[in-house]
This record gives sequence, structure tokens and C-alpha cells, in this order.
Amino acid sequence: ADFTSSTPPGVTASSLFFPSGVVVDPTTRKVFVADIYNNRVLRYSSADALTNGAPAEAVLGQASFATADAPLLPNSQSMNGPRALFFDHLGRLWVTDTLNHRVLRFSAASYISAQTSADRVYGQATFTTSTPSTTATGMNTPIGGVWVDSSDRLWVGDSGNNRVLRFDDITNKASGSAATAVLGHINFLVGTPGSG
Repeated sequence: ADFTSSTPPGVTASSLFFPSGVVVDPTTRKVFVADIYNNRVLRYSSADALTNGAPAEAVLGQASFATADAPLLPNSQSMNGPRALFFDHLGRLWVTDTLNHRVLRFSAASYISAQTSADRVYGQATFTTSTPSTTATGMNTPIGGVWVDSSDRLWVGDSGNNRVLRFDDITNKASGSAATAVLGHINFLVGTPGSG
């Protein structure tokens, strides 16, 4: 609520607990914040209209502003430790859902409401799995950045596997699709430092 408070004030539309990534939609100027320990992403109204202590207008990854649980079995509406965010030129929000070992995509992110499902998942075969993996279709604790370039390639810092994954033609890739290329290792099956 002010510049001198730092203790998390419970789980509300105005609270954050270890915020990490932040992005602004260049068109609507809405602000998105990855709220790691509350297992959610909050969306705030226009960056130009925000005031100190303003509440978020929408929440992704939770059923309401008052919940912060990460379910044992993930789904398309849940998150567990989201960290990095990217907002692309098509209005899609990309989230590294770190402890579920996956990346989520939300289309039309500036206009969706709470309890909205992600429309794509990468790093897992389905929305209901969360197993870490060192394969072309898996991820392990993607803490690093997430980014979509002008050639429609998704880049993911797959931190737990000590690598960066590239997914070409991401707009047309189905959920669970394999990465196209890997940086940091000679193939997709290597994940330890200095092993390839």
C-alpha cells in the first residue's frame, strides 16, 4: 500500500509475494506481474493510470484473488512458481510455469478474465503432467527467460537442464510439441554442465 511496507499482507488483489517477471502490453498498456509464491500472474490496468497500492484487475493461475495454492495435479488454469513473462506482438502472454516444468501461453491476455485456461503448453505432453525431463519435448525448472522473436520462434531458458530451447513456427505448434533446436548441449538428451 506504501513505500515502507514489505511484509506480504495475505493473498489479495493488492498483494504480491516475491514478484519476479513483469511485462507491459504495448497496445493496451496493461501490466502483468509474475507473483511467484502466490502461484499466479496478476494483470493491472493501464500502466499510465496506476496509483500506489492499486489492486489487480485479473488473476491467472488461481480461482480468485484470495487463493494461492498450487495443486498436486496441474491443469490449464493453475500455476506453480511462475517466473518469467513475455508479451508478444500478437497479444499472447507467455509464462514460465517453473515448478510445473512448462511454458504456458494465454492468447488475448489483456482481455481474458480470471479462471481462464492457457491455450497451449510446452515442456509437458498435457496440461495435467508436471514431470521434469531432458528431452526435446520436456523441460526442467525453466527459470530463465521466455521470448518470441519476429520470425515466430519461441526461446526458453530451460535452467534445470542447463540449456536454451528453440521452437520454430510456434504459432502453428500444438501443445506438447518438440523443440526444434537446443543451445548449450550437443543434443536434447544431455542436461548436466560440461557433458556436451
